[in-house]
Amino acid sequence: MPECGFAAIANCVFIESVHNETALAICALFARACGFVWMGSVSIGGGEGLVHGRPLSELRGPVIPYKKNLDLVAEAFARGKPVPGDIRRNLAKPFIPAWLYRFLGGIHWKKQARRNGVLQKLADRPYQ
Repeated sequence: MPECGFAAIANCVFIESVHNETALAICALFARACGFVWMGSVSIGGGEGLVHGRPLSELRGPVIPYKKNLDLVAEAFARGKPVPGDIRRNLAKPFIPAWLYRFLGGIHWKKQARRNGVLQKLADRPYQ
């Protein structure tokens, strides 16, 4: 019986893909404990900001490098190889600068607060 491979892809809402590393380490331990060949992992940060639940085939712009790198991961798997390290590093890079992500996130946060009637409470410190 051929060995079965196991790989994992994790996406985090935060722009820093490092937030996925604990989950991916658990996946690697699981694979080994079950007798699977660990084929590696892909860690993407802020992917929801890119995808919004749409198929990758419909997306353009900053998604293009992600699509190309995921295609390279699929090619490696087709050859029975694990996720290439350089591809993993490419996919882990933020798709926009951190300062821009924080700026846009702040706008979204304030919009949600306004919608929920708590905009004036954002600076509150009830436990201080």
